[in-house]
Order: sequence, then structure tokens, then C-alpha cells
Amino acid sequence: MIVTKSSTDHTSVINLANFSDIVHTLQFIGELMLERNLTNVMTAARIHTGEKPHMCDDSGKAFTSHLMRHQRMHTGQKSYKCHQCAKVFSLSSLLAGYEKIHFEGSCSICNE
Repeated sequence: MIVTKSSTDHTSVINLANFSDIVHTLQFIGELMLERNLTNVMTAARIHTGEKPHMCDDSGKAFTSHLMRHQRMHTGQKSYKCHQCAKVFSLSSLLAGYEKIHFEGSCSICNE
């Protein structure tokens, strides 16, 4: 058991098992964040090293990242659908650009 004093001079008791769970959870979250940051750093470093570890089996092209995005070109998978006309796109960025044609006028709320 851990006994602490709060700023209002009340005594708080923290069950040691709960404290251990909290510490374990925080360590896990920290490791996940570190892993994500290291992955981003390694991907960015490939620009300078020229390393392209992701190879497309269909075309033989190599990539530093985004192999799955490239493979959609071969499969024809189009997961991004326009809500106005139901046209589909393989990339969300293509959909975003296309949807702008449906909103040629300005927004009545923000005038953009």
C-alpha cells in the first residue's frame, strides 16, 4: 500500500496492485510511442540512404514506404467513395480533390 498526502492535507491510499497496473500501462504506451517515432525516423532516413526495402512482386518496383498504396493500382481496389455521386477512388487524396467539384459555391456557414 502507498500512502500519500494531497495538497489539501487529506491522506490518499493507493492499492499497490493498481499502482503496478498503472505503471505497466504507462510503460506500454511509452514503448508504443517510441516505436512509432523510431519507425517515422527510419522511414525518413531512407530518403538519404536510398534504401527501398518494400518490393512490389507484380511490377518489380521498390519503395521506401507505401507499398500497399502502389499495389492497389494492380488490384484495382478503390475504397474511397464520393458521397455525392458514388464515384470511387484508390486514394483518399484523389477523392478529396474530386469532391471539391461538388462544392463550387461557398459554404453558407463559413463563406469558404
